[in-house]
Amino acid sequence: MDSLNIHNFVYNEIINGIKSESSVSIPQCYYVVGRRGYGKTGLLRSIERNLKDVATYMVLYVDCLMSPLFSIEETINKYYGQKKRLLLLLDDMDIVLANMERTEQFRLRSLLYREGAPIIIGTGTELANDLIDYQAPFYDAFILFHLKELSQDVAIELLNKMRVKSNFHKIDTSSEIVSFIFDEIGRTPENCRILANIPHLNAKRDIILRKALKPLSLYYRDKIMNLSPSQRKTLIFMLSEKRPVLLKEIREGTNQSAGDISPQLKALSNKGLISTIKQRAKKTEYSITDKLMVLWYKNCIEKDTLCAAIDKL
Repeated sequence: MDSLNIHNFVYNEIINGIKSESSVSIPQCYYVVGRRGYGKTGLLRSIERNLKDVATYMVLYVDCLMSPLFSIEETINKYYGQKKRLLLLLDDMDIVLANMERTEQFRLRSLLYREGAPIIIGTGTELANDLIDYQAPFYDAFILFHLKELSQDVAIELLNKMRVKSNFHKIDTSSEIVSFIFDEIGRTPENCRILANIPHLNAKRDIILRKALKPLSLYYRDKIMNLSPSQRKTLIFMLSEKRPVLLKEIREGTNQSAGDISPQLKALSNKGLISTIKQRAKKTEYSITDKLMVLWYKNCIEKDTLCAAIDKL
């Protein structure tokens, strides 16, 4: 087992679907949804490795977050009709979709409905309305997959494989401290990588948590700094509450009107930072999606009395 095949069902479904295409078939495209660290990039890289040497495909991986000028339409027009069929792997494809005008989306849909058109496998932190709204351009154009949190056994097995590569001792499957840590931060491939780089996982839980959070500090600060002032205020309030909150609570806690807050919540949801966990009439609750981010914020506002102990780990 490794971080590339822990989502075996999704991986096999996509690979088998691609291999069943003929050179002139209208492509079946795929979209994989998962939160930060759930293994989306690893899944795409695994597909890339599997198919990059296949003579009938030209595989192109694109990190859409780091490629703001990337155009799906221009890429398709550039490679369509060549001897090798283009297989386009779009990490954070939801960013590209969010920046496209409706007319661009319909134009792209028509390009994908040609014989021998490129096959797209995209990923995103949220399921974009552009893919599920029956009036949207891409309705029914993609087979959708959702990556779930790992089970305890799979998470520990993956963690131990990574620790062996780092020349650290394995963790007992019955380890209570590791179970507690996974309960706090979530059982994801990315969190396994973080814990795999901590030499001693038999220290106090608070020390291990802070050690795990250390490399993420700049990442989370950048996330917050790149938000608008209103979005930042809303997110910070939700982080400080450490629990799901109602719209009324956000309004009172941030001194903003409901009309001002609703667009901010939608934007934060599109960025994968928050999610709705219960929807009833006027009772929708909003929650931070990343458990580690909540813990990071909690540690940021507390006195760092464990620094000396952390440095010894």
